[in-house]
Amino acid sequence: MRRTKTTSDPTGGRPAPLGFSSQQVADLAGITIRAMRHYHDIGLLPEPERTSSGYRAYRPEHVLLLMRVKSLTQLGLSLEQVAEVLIDPEGDQAELIVIQLDQALADRITEIQHQRHVLAEWRQSRSWSCAGSTARTRPQAHAA
Repeated sequence: MRRTKTTSDPTGGRPAPLGFSSQQVADLAGITIRAMRHYHDIGLLPEPERTSSGYRAYRPEHVLLLMRVKSLTQLGLSLEQVAEVLIDPEGDQAELIVIQLDQALADRITEIQHQRHVLAEWRQSRSWSCAGSTARTRPQAHAA
């Protein structure tokens, strides 16, 4: 993986660390560049340092943060809830969000189990309804 080198640190003239490009970070985190830009816009992802050419130079911490954001959104959290959890993962609001998410997942599991039960009953009744029949016929298409 190619890394982008910066020539100076904008805050002190020191050599800046190597960084990953926007595309590299998006690929590593499994998100789109457009999503990354949105996360910058809403303050979920801090802006990285820039190269002397003006390109963003992301650090490994950015990749890890984006992976956490993706994991939390895949669990069903909104971006607002993700921000709450990231700001204070041990706080009461984060705990409430996790409890609500757990309940929503439990409800989905119950609903899916019910649907599977209904489907199994339907399959059972359908498979034996034609047991006495020796032949099944299909409607014949008439040639014109």
